[in-house]
Amino acid sequence: MARELVNRIQNIRKDKDSNVTDRIRVTLERKDAIVPAIEQFGNYIKTEVLAESLELSEGAPNGETIELPDGEEVSVDEKRS
Repeated sequence: MARELVNRIQNIRKDKDSNVTDRIRVTLERKDAIVPAIEQFGNYIKTEVLAESLELSEGAPNGETIELPDGEEVSVDEKRS
């Protein structure tokens, strides 16, 4: 799941024409499917996507909606720092 999140966040960065070196802040909608991955591999995810912060939000943040491998959708907001 952590690798899937990295892939999806990287695709969002690419779609927004972000520079490879841009640091970002990531907010993900809290969903049971991703909480264990964030808790266990949060630092890995942050390193891979160059995130200064990685937060879970109780509500859906403004941003992109991504589909997880199990078909569930999660809202992701990625902002340049």
